[in-house]
Amino acid sequence: MAHGSLLSIMANVRTLRFHTDYGPVPLFEKAREKLKDLAGLSLGIPHAQARVEEREVPQHLLTDFQPEFWELVVVETSVSTGRISYMSLRRQLEFNEYLWIVLAHEHVITAWITERAGNRSTHPLIVKDGPAWDAAAAGQEPAINAAMAGWADAYFRRVRAHRVLAALAAAPDRQSGDRLAMAAHLVMEGRTWKEAALESGWRGKASLDAAIARLLRAVKRTAHLER
Repeated sequence: MAHGSLLSIMANVRTLRFHTDYGPVPLFEKAREKLKDLAGLSLGIPHAQARVEEREVPQHLLTDFQPEFWELVVVETSVSTGRISYMSLRRQLEFNEYLWIVLAHEHVITAWITERAGNRSTHPLIVKDGPAWDAAAAGQEPAINAAMAGWADAYFRRVRAHRVLAALAAAPDRQSGDRLAMAAHLVMEGRTWKEAALESGWRGKASLDAAIARLLRAVKRTAHLER
């Protein structure tokens, strides 16, 4: 697969996030089996290569990949097929440092080193129950029915809210930032975007949507200029 095609797929696939602390066990067993087949990881994606170099990540640990030294922490699956799309792995280095990587098949998407052993189990988008969790536990594709559709709608409202909060963290002085943050927090608590818009002082959902679009474009533009 060409690098451009892979990046295009990454941008468009809607995924569900599962954590090793919450399972389901069969999903993580399947993911670990996939890792056993990887003898080396690809650093061919320019963005990933840049991150590896600027963060001084030991490249030999990736190109000479040895799964037994890595802890599988997060697995993301396609919401439409249930297939594994991404995996997040952690490995302890010397001097109490931890190397994290995100994989899409054999491709490294990004990598970073931290001094904390936290395993990201408190991330607000982790799937801990519901029809998608049940399907993953049974090794099946998520059933296309009313229950799954309603659950997925609520989940992806939270995904968007999380994107808004992350963008605001990157642009803390953004105009209307307080109202955007309030709306995002309300959605994370279970409101719809329409309800959140009215409760946080917007004229309506359309006004809120336009402000979110401007925020995300601005943050994307800034990130591009900083590369």
